[in-house]
Amino acid sequence: MRRGAWRLAQAALLVASTARADAPPVVPVSGVLREEQRPGDGLRAAGAWALYPLRHGFDLAYVASGNAAALLEREAIVPRYKRLTRAADGSIAIYPTFRVHKIHNYAPVPGLRLVSSRARFGSTLAVQYGDGEDWEIEGKLRFGLMAGVPFALSLEGFHESYTYWFEGVGQSPASDPRNHFVGAPGRAYYVEKKQRALASFGARPSSDLEVFISSSYLQRTMRDPAVHEHTTLRELLRPESVDGAERRVRLVYQELTVRYDSRPSRGGPQPGALLELYGGSGRGVLGERAHFMRAGATAAAYVQVARLHNVLSPRLVLDTLAPVRDETVPFSELPRQPAFRGVGDRRDFVSLVASLDYRWRISRALAGRLYTDLGRVAPSLRALPGDDLRVAVGAGADLYGDNADVGRAAITVSRDGVGVTLSFGAPPSFGDRQHRD
Repeated sequence: MRRGAWRLAQAALLVASTARADAPPVVPVSGVLREEQRPGDGLRAAGAWALYPLRHGFDLAYVASGNAAALLEREAIVPRYKRLTRAADGSIAIYPTFRVHKIHNYAPVPGLRLVSSRARFGSTLAVQYGDGEDWEIEGKLRFGLMAGVPFALSLEGFHESYTYWFEGVGQSPASDPRNHFVGAPGRAYYVEKKQRALASFGARPSSDLEVFISSSYLQRTMRDPAVHEHTTLRELLRPESVDGAERRVRLVYQELTVRYDSRPSRGGPQPGALLELYGGSGRGVLGERAHFMRAGATAAAYVQVARLHNVLSPRLVLDTLAPVRDETVPFSELPRQPAFRGVGDRRDFVSLVASLDYRWRISRALAGRLYTDLGRVAPSLRALPGDDLRVAVGAGADLYGDNADVGRAAITVSRDGVGVTLSFGAPPSFGDRQHRD
């Protein structure tokens, strides 16, 4: 018994001595240990701190968009939504629409869109309502036929009321001599009610080429906002600077548009090219003396970058308007740069917007977007060159279908402020000048 205990003690001492021999010696440490300093470390650290919000903002955007894409595909949200909102035979569908109106505190404007289709006939009824001054009702009938080439005839009408602001004509309204201010330059708000009846005929001679002829009757009425917390038009500008603000403007307008688009589909980032040319004539009726001609062009390239669904797209949009025989032109008819995505707009007889977008596919129905816009207006083409450009940069995400974008969320920064875009619903129709300008 004693011999066994002695052997066990010897084994324990042997193990302890081996562990002490293998253990590294303990070295006393004094002072602070730190990595070696290298030239440029301070500059790199300052840059890292300066870019911290931007870097982590993009990280957050990628994480959020990735989670959204995974949710769409894993939970089959799109098929479930289709089963919920469409008739069993697909002839009738109901879509919710939503957008943020950026004039009055980004008030939300929700709505519904009812779409019905049967063979070569389709109809749409849409309603949006934000508050007592921001709303719209739109109806549309479309008939499609095949006579050698596919073509369509559409009849539509809408009645809408929205709040806008106006600072005067020109690139720099405060210093433009054509603006006769009552007092100090500033920004005026007004409510515009608009009714339009539109008939259009379109043909597609080839898969990439579309030709449209359209004619419309438009009636505009302007008034002061119900809440008098902002400057009104008559408080900012004299009547000669806002022709058409004090009366009901009635116009008929005809336009011919030719569009070439070689992208495989209109939805999502796709390589290709776009060229659109249009020309039109507007004339006042029922006592309105306005008479003018419109013309313009859009040219864009969609260049594949590294991958098929990573696309860089430069774009130029030119819009012009010229009075006929020195007739008057209501200020609301001047080109207003809808292609410029910064806060506010500028109006004049000539408008040019240059854009550069980078889009990449996140999932089957979601794409990210980075963009920058340069915008300038002028009284004539000759006066268009200048260095006082308006600049806007932004980032966002697009929800798209097979043939068009159907939703967008974006944030844009420009000299006039920060703008937020949030919309969902049916895509804008071809020939938007006839619908919303």
